Amino acid sequence: MLGTESDGIPSGGAGSVVTAANETIQVDGADSTGPHALGSGEIEGDLVTVNLNAANTTGARADSAGVITLTGSTIRTASATAPLTSGQTGLVASGAGSTIGLANGTVAMGPQAGSTAMSNLLAGRAEAGGAIVLTDTAVSTRGGNLGTSN
Repeated sequence: MLGTESDGIPSGGAGSVVTAANETIQVDGADSTGPHALGSGEIEGDLVTVNLNAANTTGARADSAGVITLTGSTIRTASATAPLTSGQTGLVASGAGSTIGLANGTVAMGPQAGSTAMSNLLAGRAEAGGAIVLTDTAVSTRGGNLGTSN
């Protein structure tokens, strides 16, 4: 369980490599992130599940030439109420050389069932020279009948 503004699996700085397998990360604190690679740090994950349970959380984030490679992994909204999901983002790659690769995985933003209205959900965002590479990956952003900005 992560507190506010926390990283679930951090890796920072050149030469830093973190490997995770068969892990579940509960992102419970607002403005927190699951795997977060920055400053040329690397994260390699196999069968990692990231459950987003709070507002303004991010499933995986690569900054400043950070690299995240996930296989068979899932990034998803796990909370069932709208206030806890607003502003959730699955994947963010920001800055030149920052890359997130997800193969044989799932990014599922929004309610898992039903038509609960959830807003401001984003499956992924690459910015300022960052890249997101998806291979055989299912992506969905569901906000229900009344959800906006999804």
